[in-house]
Amino acid sequence: MLDSVSDLILWSDPSGRLIYANRAACSMLEYDHEELLEKSVQDIAPDLSGDAWPQHWRSLKQKRKPHVRDRAAQPLWPPHSHQVATHYVTHKGREYTSASLRDTTERSRAQQDALNPSSNLRRSFANRRSAR
Repeated sequence: MLDSVSDLILWSDPSGRLIYANRAACSMLEYDHEELLEKSVQDIAPDLSGDAWPQHWRSLKQKRKPHVRDRAAQPLWPPHSHQVATHYVTHKGREYTSASLRDTTERSRAQQDALNPSSNLRRSFANRRSAR
């Protein structure tokens, strides 16, 4: 079921080792499924390396609510704006984190256009020129 979702979905264990990746994750991160499951969270999210991962894990576990943040494009992540939601999950006595990533490029562009209407007009004009 999660394989048919268009958002990137990853699950990891307490050490940060990836234990699940859907098709969108493989496609967005440009790894085949087996390759991606050999990675850790720290391999694909450099901002969670070192002490940052254990701190992030503890925070998710203590708060027991999703952590949502907007991120600009970074190395190893898709080259666009996106929103990452991470959750602490227990299942059959085991602990996991799940992360979902949604492309927010269009939403970011729409917000920027609302703040600066002339940018939308320039983009429309440029699109018309390139279509000729």
